[in-house]
Amino acid sequence: MMVRRALCLMIVTSVCFVLGPGRSADAADQEVGYTPVQASTSPGLFSAVEENVDLSPHGNDRHYVNGVKIAYTTGRLCNSSLWNAPIRWLGDFTFLFNRPTAQTDDRLQWDILGQSIFTPKNHLASNPSLNDRPYAGWLYTGLEFIQNLDNRQLTSLDLLGGIVGPWALGRQVQNNVHALFGLRLARGWNHQLGNEFEFTTSYRRRWRFNHPLGEGYSWEIIPETGIAAGNVFTFAEAGSLIRWGRGLNADWGPEMILPGYSGTSYFDPVRAAVTNEGLRRLYSEVKSFQKLS
Repeated sequence: MMVRRALCLMIVTSVCFVLGPGRSADAADQEVGYTPVQASTSPGLFSAVEENVDLSPHGNDRHYVNGVKIAYTTGRLCNSSLWNAPIRWLGDFTFLFNRPTAQTDDRLQWDILGQSIFTPKNHLASNPSLNDRPYAGWLYTGLEFIQNLDNRQLTSLDLLGGIVGPWALGRQVQNNVHALFGLRLARGWNHQLGNEFEFTTSYRRRWRFNHPLGEGYSWEIIPETGIAAGNVFTFAEAGSLIRWGRGLNADWGPEMILPGYSGTSYFDPVRAAVTNEGLRRLYSEVKSFQKLS
């Protein structure tokens, strides 16, 4: 049974543990004008995202009430990499991706574990109304193929699969957290949706229009379009993100959980460094130290 898209204002907290740059040190040296030297790189980064209605201005415990996701994103994949084969194939035979070239930065995100929890508006009723959203948990894993084209266009294809129902552990997570913080328990979980294996596929494309302001600052507009289909979510989307600050080229906005704003875990610390004057000086000092050692 489909879990419909919930309309709920969320504030997202996310934590990224960077294991290393997604691009080679040589590429960064060429951008800032340094002589290339050998430097070891790590394969990618882990990210953790938490969304909860208590973080929103109103904090009403209704419909989409909590989401959490732990993911791992690789660094830049070689064009010949086995993990890059789906992007190569789709670039050859469809319009979904561009064929990998020197101008593309292709990555793979593994959603190790994710869970979303949905409840009716009245979660204190032991027998919730059939006219309200049913109780449901959605526990899933999946893969996301990401392609950054010259930092001007980002394309992503998500393939998610999992379970809806008691096996998704929605009741245990919500009521145990409520009990821990002395909150009222949701009483209608005995009426949640039954166990069903579910899947969803989403495809999104974004475009970056960045306008430098000097001293490492810039502002940008990132419009996006997307579509999702499956027996969990089915919807089309269109929107735009407006940002101002430093190091904006390092990512494409906050990572979020479907069906919210379609953020992505893409992050390039080298791009952040070369657009921030203070980090540029630090980068220069590190390279000088490597040469001396």
